[in-house]
Amino acid sequence: MKEKESKKWKGKDWFDILTPKEFGGNVIAETPAIDSNALRGRLIGVNVSDLTGDKKKYHMKLNFKVNKIKDKKAYTEFHGFEVIREFLSRFVRKRSQRIDGTFKLKTKDNWELRIKILTVTLRKVERNIQKQIRKIVEEHIISQGKKTDLNTFVDNVIKGRYQKESRSIANRVYPVRFNEVAKIKVLKKPKV
Repeated sequence: MKEKESKKWKGKDWFDILTPKEFGGNVIAETPAIDSNALRGRLIGVNVSDLTGDKKKYHMKLNFKVNKIKDKKAYTEFHGFEVIREFLSRFVRKRSQRIDGTFKLKTKDNWELRIKILTVTLRKVERNIQKQIRKIVEEHIISQGKKTDLNTFVDNVIKGRYQKESRSIANRVYPVRFNEVAKIKVLKKPKV
């Protein structure tokens, strides 16, 4: 049994996987690999509460992609953000209205992102009110995203700033119970 186990790890080197500098540059995982090039392109998901130490952010997850390997260290870049489905579904109730939206956004430093949002109103609402609320939330997040770089944008999403601001604006149309950026996906990163 021990011989099989030792053969399994024989010839493999261990690599530390690091977050990007903007996210602290900390070691988030270790992984074995025979060839360092096999790590390139690998996706790693990290819970935000593990990165920041804030236990209230347990429902948020950041995704990183390995893009560079040097001296047994695998460096990553931001690849996405998501909120776990179970957290989102607990806000959608029987008589409430779920409003989903998906749109593209280009940040100040030329990262192209696809954003998915979820807004929940207190009661069922007509389609024209749903459209107005979706438009208000989208326009607010797009306008804020255009003014900031990727790191500031993601930081503000994690802290809930954009969600809180767009919720208060949408409340003028109809009372909003919950508003969240459910997912961010990187479509295109800027050319260096």
